[in-house]
Amino acid sequence: MQGPIALFTDFGAGSIYVGQMHMAAANALSDVRVIDLYHDPAVFDVPCSAVLLAALLDQTPEGTVLVGVIDPGVGSERAGLAIMLEGRWLVGPDNGLFSAALARSGGVPDYYRIQTGKEPRSQTFHGRDIFVPIAAGLVAGRQGGLIWLKDPSTTVTAGIAADLSPDLARVVHIDRYGNIITGLRGEHFSQSRSFTVGLHRLAYAEYFAAVREGTCFWTVNSMGLVEFAVNQGSAAEFLGLTVGDPFRP
Repeated sequence: MQGPIALFTDFGAGSIYVGQMHMAAANALSDVRVIDLYHDPAVFDVPCSAVLLAALLDQTPEGTVLVGVIDPGVGSERAGLAIMLEGRWLVGPDNGLFSAALARSGGVPDYYRIQTGKEPRSQTFHGRDIFVPIAAGLVAGRQGGLIWLKDPSTTVTAGIAADLSPDLARVVHIDRYGNIITGLRGEHFSQSRSFTVGLHRLAYAEYFAAVREGTCFWTVNSMGLVEFAVNQGSAAEFLGLTVGDPFRP
């Protein structure tokens, strides 16, 4: 068996929907492993979620089937998509959620359209009724319900990925400490450079205790992304930024 299934949604970790996703996986494949990768990105925010998903995907083992559900268009004409990318499957709506992962990849993806059957399903919960069952089948080595796309440029996701910079100069997440995670990969920035955010000039520091308490700095976090932080304080409060805000890199 491959595995696991990793769930990335905007449902909220304590929501009633996450457990239903787990049960759908268990009903489809009794011994499947399901990992709650993340359930609390900014709701409906596909671009910021796409960057977070791409960063987290790098930490998953080969064979992972990642189900992504940031899906404000659920129930509409938007299609479902499965993508084989460097030994991992991405399953979810064709709305650009996987575009950052594709833009950052050096591999050649295979795209599949999800063909839905006539079985009863909710028009507001495709994550449970369509994407998770498809994912469970992929874990078991089955590709039922998938149609290979000879021309993936017809998909929304491929089109966005083709035009998308792999980096996003926006705030994509703020953690409970007030640390600001950006959509920029740290590997592209010299430690000698600084970031100017509003009236504040942020120098690089490798870790929090390398600067005095209350000092705001930038660093490369554990996901490889540029992060603005304050030693024992909130960078979000210090800089006045919220999720989705742009800044000049």
